[in-house]
Amino acid sequence: MSVVVIRIKNEENTSLLKKFIGTLHEKAEVISDKDYRDSMFAKLLEEGRKSKSLSPAQAKKELKKRGINV
Repeated sequence: MSVVVIRIKNEENTSLLKKFIGTLHEKAEVISDKDYRDSMFAKLLEEGRKSKSLSPAQAKKELKKRGINV
């Protein structure tokens, strides 16, 4: 399985993304950032882990520590 993360400023353009992926005959799910975040928090809570929200600056700092430049 492959995961693609795309930042779309205008949410109305998500329908275009769905159509494009449909032309590839691939099964795909398009969800908003908020929905994804909520589902990940729910999964962490089910596993009994604690979770917290990071500011964008904190997130970039944590990613940079792990060798990922944003």
